[in-house]
Amino acid sequence: MARLDGNDRLHKRGELGRRTIIAYVNAMGDALQQHVVTRGAQRLQHRFLLWRLLHRHRAWLAKDDQAWGTVGYTVTSMRRRRAVVKWLASWRDRPNAEPWMLSNLVVAFRDLGSVTEANEVCRASPADTRSYLERFRIVAGGGGVARGRCEPRSAND
Repeated sequence: MARLDGNDRLHKRGELGRRTIIAYVNAMGDALQQHVVTRGAQRLQHRFLLWRLLHRHRAWLAKDDQAWGTVGYTVTSMRRRRAVVKWLASWRDRPNAEPWMLSNLVVAFRDLGSVTEANEVCRASPADTRSYLERFRIVAGGGGVARGRCEPRSAND
């Protein structure tokens, strides 16, 4: 794992540093998703490094859409559903949020049993996001998206 003071220096390097830090956060998520990190101590180390990075760089990571979504993905990979919901809570204020970003929030809500909130994210999303969620069956059951469909909000809702 990279040292955090190195990330501080990277951030000061502008766009290259920004992209590198986002790639680092994404690599953490990928390692967790692909079960490269299997032992408890390694998982804890990843969690610690991410929380430390967030402590130092929260402002720009939360402001930058790509970074925001990548942190959401990595936290999802850590199976920290409540933390995902908290981190991605500003989804309504993100017109540039991509389908893969919102899918992490839908998964978190669904896993927490918050079907109404999962449906809200799904139904309020652009058509390409709804298609993405349906394709990967990431929609919550019940409510307006019963039977695995993510339908747009009607005028009567």
